[in-house]
Amino acid sequence: MLWQRSLVIRDIETGSLWSHILGRCMQGPLKDKSFEFIPATLTTWKDWKTKHPDSTVLNMSRTASTFIRDLLDEKYPVGYGIKIGQKTAAYSYRHLADHPVYEDKLSDQAVVIVFDAPSTRTFAYECAVDDLALTFGDTLQDGLLIDESTQSKWDPWTGEAVEGSLKGKRLRPVYGLITYMNAWEKFYPDGQLIR
Repeated sequence: MLWQRSLVIRDIETGSLWSHILGRCMQGPLKDKSFEFIPATLTTWKDWKTKHPDSTVLNMSRTASTFIRDLLDEKYPVGYGIKIGQKTAAYSYRHLADHPVYEDKLSDQAVVIVFDAPSTRTFAYECAVDDLALTFGDTLQDGLLIDESTQSKWDPWTGEAVEGSLKGKRLRPVYGLITYMNAWEKFYPDGQLIR
């Protein structure tokens, strides 16, 4: 089923219908209840296997040959949507391909969105640790984020500083959702769209 041109989730226990974009039940016995977002990563198998070599995979019929091309398709742009408080923003993958490290501010919270074009892996984090505001350059260096204040190096997979004076500290993740840009706009018409 679709609602506002976006897939609807139905839970087996109650038959309630849920919007994955809103994280809320739209119809049924659980109407207006919300679920907690959990982190997930969309990436290529090669990228995942490098980071998690003992993983196994469920091999589905869709092939990876069109995966990245589809995400960068300008006809039906796909992006990465985030929500902090009442503020929302969606960043097209085309934009993120041009800006692999992109800082923004939502609800007075500075965030950094990190995009790896070959795998389409995307993460978002708050730009602070222990009350220290951080800013980052506009590219990854050897696959790592570098904060401009301390020159600490951060693993974008985990948000953990792996080198420098902040080694061992972690950035707080901002959970994002892969979405069609036009679907995000229908659910969050007052949100920011970065194309």
